[in-house]
Amino acid sequence: MSRRRSKLPEGLFEVSIDRLGSDGLGVGFVGERQVRLAAVLAGERVRFRYTKRSRRFDEGLVAEILEPAPGRVQPRCPHFGICGGCAFQHLDHECQLRMKSDRVSALFDAQGVEMPPMSPPLVGPLWGYRNKARLGAKYLIPKSLALVGFRERGSGLVTAIERCQVLHASVGERIEALRQLLQSLDARTRLPQIEIATGDAQTALVFRHLEPLTEADCVKLCAFSSAYDVQIYVQSGGPATVQALAPKEPEPLYYDLPAQDIRLWFDPLNFTQVNPAVNRLMVAQAITWLEPASSDRMLDLFCGLGNFSLAFARHCKSVVGLEADEPLIAKARQNANQNGVNNAEFYAVDLRESEAVKHWLTQPWSMMLLDPPRSGAAEVVEHLVPGEIPRILYVSCGPESLARDAELLVERKGYRLEQIAIADMFPHTNHVETMALFESVET
Repeated sequence: MSRRRSKLPEGLFEVSIDRLGSDGLGVGFVGERQVRLAAVLAGERVRFRYTKRSRRFDEGLVAEILEPAPGRVQPRCPHFGICGGCAFQHLDHECQLRMKSDRVSALFDAQGVEMPPMSPPLVGPLWGYRNKARLGAKYLIPKSLALVGFRERGSGLVTAIERCQVLHASVGERIEALRQLLQSLDARTRLPQIEIATGDAQTALVFRHLEPLTEADCVKLCAFSSAYDVQIYVQSGGPATVQALAPKEPEPLYYDLPAQDIRLWFDPLNFTQVNPAVNRLMVAQAITWLEPASSDRMLDLFCGLGNFSLAFARHCKSVVGLEADEPLIAKARQNANQNGVNNAEFYAVDLRESEAVKHWLTQPWSMMLLDPPRSGAAEVVEHLVPGEIPRILYVSCGPESLARDAELLVERKGYRLEQIAIADMFPHTNHVETMALFESVET
């Protein structure tokens, strides 16, 4: 027997926003019931209508800002608040940076880790910065309408947009053209997503299709490629099924690290940092903080396609990069070869596997760089021998896991936190990228 859905309160209600959650939603209380709202700021009083009730909290849609908070600005995008691509377009950028820094500080404080003063944040362009994304695609049969965009906030529905100001302009300014393309395809009901990958010179679009494309659809996709100077790939199943459609032999995607004289080639579905300008700043800061010398041996864990490894190889005696994803390791080796780097080695290693981790951590390293997924690197940190590696740079996309691992490094592994800074990899979102330098107290 299904549970009866509780009836939503009707009309408009007022609530004061006490704080922002880690998901970017404002949190307030109506009576004893918690309410979560998008597009609000801490300290504001707003009028809203209910959209959903659950056992733990309610959700709503803001109808009016009664008392705006300092720092509120007019969002640039008309779809802000509905589209899930951004969370903070309504907050002044300096306030965004301060909010993210405060979030990191609060997490470290909760773990009891003493922080030095934060270094200045690494900041790049605020708009058109996003070179990697996955857009949803949907054809609404009752309305005979195709949609292309990010998912709506809090749902799986595709947002109806015409342009996106955070995406690279080669795609962001062509959302309507993509929508019209989808509308015209025979496979429009069986094409759920479009993967975007932009390098320094080319943009690639990967169309995921759930049934074979007709010849007519292939002709239309090729015409779109020619008209907008983008590469078109098609994907019928897993990553191994990705094939170039137009042109048949596309120029490889790449991005440069000019300060290190490194060019990194990548495939459309390979992981790369979404914000190339901030990535270059992060690589430069990593080198400044770790101060590699010609006699140093460096270990780079979660190395991907060699983003940090190859840059450090220009300065170190030798570099070893470890990564679980074998296609990324193959690409890292290819990048080393094409850049003439012969002092970097790359191995496919499951860094969650204890014995493999222990094997690599017990070798003599001058420094180590960690760039793990959002879940962090607890399995690696757990097996560190105190003082064995003098310097560790932790690059994090998850501040909660970073604070957790920092406590382990400081309290049990004999390190102190020397420097820390946020990197504004995702302006206008709740995502926080952080760099933290740890040094052994025995150094």
